[in-house]
Amino acid sequence: MVESCRSRAFTYKKIIMERILSNDFGIFKDSMNTLDEYSKEVSYEEIGVRLNKISSSSSLIKGEKACYIFGMGSHPKQTYKILQDKKGVEVILYESLLPSYISPLKFIIASYAGLVKVSDIEQLTSAFFLLIRSSMASIFCIDIEHEKKMLQFIGGDGQENGNILFSIKNDRGYFSYTVDADNSESSTGIYEIISYGIDASLSLQI
Repeated sequence: MVESCRSRAFTYKKIIMERILSNDFGIFKDSMNTLDEYSKEVSYEEIGVRLNKISSSSSLIKGEKACYIFGMGSHPKQTYKILQDKKGVEVILYESLLPSYISPLKFIIASYAGLVKVSDIEQLTSAFFLLIRSSMASIFCIDIEHEKKMLQFIGGDGQENGNILFSIKNDRGYFSYTVDADNSESSTGIYEIISYGIDASLSLQI
């Protein structure tokens, strides 16, 4: 019975992860709510500058927006254990992306993706740099009401609210910052994508 419950829990988390990832975090989906969206090669130094600007946003400092990071895979489980121990950081969900027939290998293969909430904005930079290490991750900031819809999607059966990123772009004030730090097509090996909505806070229009 216990093993059956564990199996169902694993299957559900895997489905949620696959739905999130299948939309490429929503960055490349057209939306009438998008004011600007662009991408370019970037260095780690430039990422640091971006993160400083995001962390200084008045809408985040005042708690007007909820801030999350989605790590898109290629991490050991320990990464999320480290994040969970950070004050002001809450690991909402994490799971290995390995198919079920080789799932035992998740103990030796870095294959975990996860969703993390950052309440203490001072932790944003260190958490994000950890999650982009040889991988890809996205910061997204949304209004509190849209956060509730997102959490309903994660906590429910995953059917009612569709894709998590679709929910994000339904927020006219959304902001997202994605970094692929393992990009073979970039001369720096790193690529960034910035996208924000028509009602995005000016402090987030970086």
